[in-house]
Amino acid sequence: MLMQSTEKLADKIEFINLLCRLGVSYNFENEIEEQLNDIFIVLPDLLSKNDYDLYTLAILFQVLRQYGYKMPRDVFNKFKDSDGMFKKTISSDVKGLLSLYEATFLSVRGEDILDEALAFTSWWKDLNLAEKLPYIRDRIGEVYLWAVAAHFEPEYTLARLMITKYTKMLSVVDDKYDAYGTIDELRRFTDVFQRCNADAIDEVPEYMKVIYKGLLNLFDETESAGNEEMSSRTSYAKEKFKEITRGYFVEAKWFIEGYVPPVEEYIENGLITSTYSVIPAASFIGMENVMGTKEYEWVENNPKTVIACKLICRLMDDITTREDERKRGHCASSVECYMKEHGVSEMEAIAEIQKMCANAWKDMNEECMKPTAVPRVLLKYYVNLARVIDFVYKYMDSHTYCSSLKEDVYSLFLGPLPM
Repeated sequence: MLMQSTEKLADKIEFINLLCRLGVSYNFENEIEEQLNDIFIVLPDLLSKNDYDLYTLAILFQVLRQYGYKMPRDVFNKFKDSDGMFKKTISSDVKGLLSLYEATFLSVRGEDILDEALAFTSWWKDLNLAEKLPYIRDRIGEVYLWAVAAHFEPEYTLARLMITKYTKMLSVVDDKYDAYGTIDELRRFTDVFQRCNADAIDEVPEYMKVIYKGLLNLFDETESAGNEEMSSRTSYAKEKFKEITRGYFVEAKWFIEGYVPPVEEYIENGLITSTYSVIPAASFIGMENVMGTKEYEWVENNPKTVIACKLICRLMDDITTREDERKRGHCASSVECYMKEHGVSEMEAIAEIQKMCANAWKDMNEECMKPTAVPRVLLKYYVNLARVIDFVYKYMDSHTYCSSLKEDVYSLFLGPLPM
């Protein structure tokens, strides 16, 4: 079965790797050993005759070493520059980088190149923001759960990585606006960030420089990859990130001024601070087979599905986080805005806001009916984003109090599959 299932080297290795990840490789141990032994014998000839990409070499390295075949580490030398450092151009090869990262855990003593690769691929750890900014919520695992819930299909590896990175940085920036920065510091950061220029870093407060630099590096990872389409998608995500900092600053001003806006005014800004403009923009970087000019125009025209998704995010977040946000020093939520405008109790305001969420779901359901204006996969993505919010915020703020997600993270990523 195994020998008949694949022909090309990359296909064979991917198939074996899949069997291992699914926990069923024990059923095919003899066949796998036979295949890998044959591959290892002709490996020098294969490497000399084929210009394999980073992903293929990394997964080949990983699988062979897992089965005790010591594939040479120097296969990765081709990805280093004249200074002996890994080329920055591979930063855009997310699939390859993830496989390289996994391959580094199979190194042995003296394999410096794999130690360098591990350092090159450890993004969040390298940023070290959790230590430099102790007030932020360090939730990288929970954020990845968010990404998987939006895109679980194998072909959206890059989209998941982009969601994780952008959402994590959004959380860092949100905490800065909510809990730490003064209004003058936030004004300076907001103004400078609209330029996104490395030369302007000295214009932001000292403790904010690490955030500013981290954001610019995040954009640069894909924007400077040499691919015009990738650069365009990243520029779009960057503009959405600029927009949300302006929205966060509006909320900071409302808090300082003690202003409780009418519900309509609050929601207009709240659709921006929901984060559901930035997160989809990050996803789109890895959805090249879905997102074209027509699809981007659809999103920018704010159809029912897009507005409903943002509204659900903003309002459900408000309902479960309002008390803690009030203690941390946040502007009035939609609950307080509704109470003031309509002269009702907190419970009555929450009931009405929940009705708004229910109606938003109906709008999303309606736009998913055939014929659809855009590919169904795009509509499904927005539905999944709304589902994530329902999961994370329905009963409590599980993003802040992430212990409530511990079992879910474990069962999805660490625990064995029930048979």
